[in-house]
Amino acid sequence: MKLSHLVLFFALSIALSSPRLFAQVEIPQKFLVKVYLEGEKEISHFKSLSFDLATQKINNYAEVVAGPEELISLAEMGYRTEIVPGFNSNPEVIEYPSYEEVYVQLRALANQHPDIMRLSVLGYSQRLHLPIPLIKISDNPGQEEDEPSILYDGMHHAREPVGMLCSMVILEYLLNNYGSNYQVTEWVDNTEIFIVPILNVEGWQYLYNNNLGNPWWRKNMRENNGNTVFQPSVDGVDLNRNYNFNFNLGGSENIGSWTYRGTTGFSESETRAKRDLTLAQKFVASITYHSYGEIILYPWNESPRPGDAELLQKIAQNMAYSIPALDGMNSYQPVRSGCQVGQSPCWMVGVGGVLEVLVETGDVFIPDRNTGDQIAWDNLDAALYLMGRVQGPGLKGLITDAHTGEALEAVVNIIEIDNGASAPRTSDPTSGRYYRLLERGTYTVEVIMPGYKTKTVPNVEIVPGMLQELDIKLDPQSSYSELFDQTNPNLPKLISYYPNPFHDFTRITVNIPQSGHYRLSVYNTLGQNVGSLIDDSLHEGSIDIVWDGQNESGELLASGLYFITLSGPHGVYADKILKK
Repeated sequence: MKLSHLVLFFALSIALSSPRLFAQVEIPQKFLVKVYLEGEKEISHFKSLSFDLATQKINNYAEVVAGPEELISLAEMGYRTEIVPGFNSNPEVIEYPSYEEVYVQLRALANQHPDIMRLSVLGYSQRLHLPIPLIKISDNPGQEEDEPSILYDGMHHAREPVGMLCSMVILEYLLNNYGSNYQVTEWVDNTEIFIVPILNVEGWQYLYNNNLGNPWWRKNMRENNGNTVFQPSVDGVDLNRNYNFNFNLGGSENIGSWTYRGTTGFSESETRAKRDLTLAQKFVASITYHSYGEIILYPWNESPRPGDAELLQKIAQNMAYSIPALDGMNSYQPVRSGCQVGQSPCWMVGVGGVLEVLVETGDVFIPDRNTGDQIAWDNLDAALYLMGRVQGPGLKGLITDAHTGEALEAVVNIIEIDNGASAPRTSDPTSGRYYRLLERGTYTVEVIMPGYKTKTVPNVEIVPGMLQELDIKLDPQSSYSELFDQTNPNLPKLISYYPNPFHDFTRITVNIPQSGHYRLSVYNTLGQNVGSLIDDSLHEGSIDIVWDGQNESGELLASGLYFITLSGPHGVYADKILKK
């Protein structure tokens, strides 16, 4: 960690330890409530409401965390409810490590294992700007290697510290067994493993330092009403409702709700940090740990389902059946979840191209520490299973320009699977490398890149236990090759995009060598024109276009991949893929 980060960290530690920061804070009254439901239709409807579900494991009743106003609302809607006694009792939070203690432990482990562990900062929390620790485990942790990557994260919600324990167990198991355990050594040597033990660092620190008598805080600490005083009744955003995938369909618009989704998708620095890491690393798979329910959720219920739906189901099943339930007789259960909400797995699968599952650990939010440790160790086999699954069966390869050998960021479709329900998978723009987990079988691979001839490879056989290598060299289209001749000063050029990927806006620079009529158009991955950024007569020179991701009607386009095409007197020039 940089010195400035350390200074910030310790300064904020002192501030967070001071009772003045939270003096005279009004603590909302909350209850654990059973809401009795009948039939799948009523269960599905109830899930679509913005109540704070304690667990997504629902049989004939749902368990929700509700305040007095929400209890009245439930009664007015005609639901039969029952308050669970003892919920307001104070859990022994002090048994769990604080944010500072976790950071100190991580720094000590990084110092002990510098050859395979690197500790850095993922980002900073929304209100207090606390550093979010990011761990990388690899045989060369300081380098970016041509290897598949996997992510484990915990504690989107402050009241779910078992996710932190699960992450720390994975970390310590890898560190303690590297070099002595063949399988662990092979994984670390051939995989880039990323771990985020606490995503919601300020939410956990608030809960920990105050040891609340009503300790069910789940959000971060965003200032919502502008009075600069932290008020749990109105402040904070539910991070697992803040991802920009069906954002407006789930969570709550009410700032006082504990499922308040925020003003826009990715409004929170914590979720943006995970998004940016995902887009940079192109994770193959990931686990996000939550509590509670002893189930594994995988996307999604709605039609059409993502192309990887069957594979996700099998992964979730294999993971679930390897985790024993606390009753000692059963195991976790796989559950297909809905995605009419801005949750992490929905965005990761639908936009990020990552096979993410959500593990609801245990049977309460904050069990005693011994039980929490047991749950974390019980979850280890499932985490290791996914680490092994990243190694195959599946497909990998390099996509390059057949003439220059330049790495290309191309769309890689599996014809038998991909159906357009989720964003296309693409190769890495720097290395040209792609990874795709598949079931055993024979597939047809299609590679698409603007300005290049589409290449289709049939009868690609996928066998167990390995990632089949399939390198693709794309031939430029003849007109594109002539147009792309950078030595010809008379040809228009798209000089740069920044940022790419982008969230709020991106700046596109166009070089116009001579006067004429030009059109700068935006196309989606289906080849549909979704907007024009330039359609005018232009004089020679450079032009900067700022695009906010809206079409010509002012509608905000969905997150995904877009192609920018520049046409003019000399024909058409298609540049790289732009990510929103």
